[in-house]
Formats: sequence, structure tokens, C-alpha cells
Amino acid sequence: MQIFYLQVYLNGERARSHFSYQKKYAGLFAAVTNVTESSNAALNTLPAYVSAAGIQEIASQPVQTNSLFTPYGAFPLILHPTSRPYGLAWYANMLQGPLMQGPQGSTESIWFDGSMICPVQTWDSKITTVLAMNGGILDLTRKYLQEKGKYNAFVARVTKEWTETFGTGALQGENLDFKGPPNGFSTAWKSFPC
Repeated sequence: MQIFYLQVYLNGERARSHFSYQKKYAGLFAAVTNVTESSNAALNTLPAYVSAAGIQEIASQPVQTNSLFTPYGAFPLILHPTSRPYGLAWYANMLQGPLMQGPQGSTESIWFDGSMICPVQTWDSKITTVLAMNGGILDLTRKYLQEKGKYNAFVARVTKEWTETFGTGALQGENLDFKGPPNGFSTAWKSFPC
């Protein structure tokens, strides 16, 4: 189960890295708090949460945008040792965008051209990437499920669901390598006054 699951997981990451590479995007997508105009710096109106970000061609739901990048979007690539170098390259590339680093670390999100950022900071856009950089929680989760006697049922269920959805044959694209960022942001680098 774990080998097949990782095949599907890594293939999804290949698709994500290839899509951004081919579109010459400087970043990756993930559900995150949206950007806002600099005139809204006082947050008179809180930016909306964008959960439908991604690649329409492979999405199971309608995609709202693929113009919003977040450093947190690199965590799935960072999580696996095979794709980690690519994930770190994407992460570093997004941090080079205007105002993408500040007193509290990485900024939440940035518009595709670097013209706007999200002035909000959330726990999930930070900790997920930090956990990935530290190897994730796979071993802790496995140990917990085994201690509770639920591991075998979990493996059986995931195997059933993934096999029904993806079959058991080779996956299209799994022979491709991952892609790193093709370029950075075209706008001049700016930093927060600290």
C-alpha cells in the first residue's frame, strides 16, 4: 500500500512542478489566505481564504485561481526525500518575491506577478512546511495507529480507495523527473522595515 500510495503522491507533485515550470510561474499553489491591495494594509477588509487553487486539468473540483502562490505550496515536495531538493528550490524561489520575508518569517501568499501579498499570517501555512522540512509525522502516525490497533484497517481502506480511483497499473507521467522553478519574480525585491 505505501509504495503505491507514494507513487500516486509523487506523481501529483510531478504534475504540480511541471505545470508551474511550463507556465513559467515563480511559485506553487495551495489553499491559503488571499492577497490584498497595499491600500488595505490596515486590514479594513480581511482577505478571503482561497481553497480552490490549483490545476484545473487534474482537479476533481472547479479551480478558482492559479495566480496565487504560497511558500506553503512547496511542503508536499519537501516532505519526500526524492522530491525534497525541488521543493526547497521552489520554497526559496517564492521567498525571493517582494515582501515575502518579514519579522515573523515567510509571508502567507503572493500574487503571480509579485504585485500583492497577503498581510495575514496563519499557523497552517507555516507549521506544515516546518514539519515537512523535519521529515513529517509519518512515523508518529504509524506508531499511534499501530498502538491503537487501527493500522491494518487504515492500510486496507486506503489501499481500496486508491486502487478504485487509480487502478493498479503504471501512472502516466511517473517516468518524468520533478521540475524546479524556471525563474523568479519580475518585480523588484522589497523588504519589510524591521
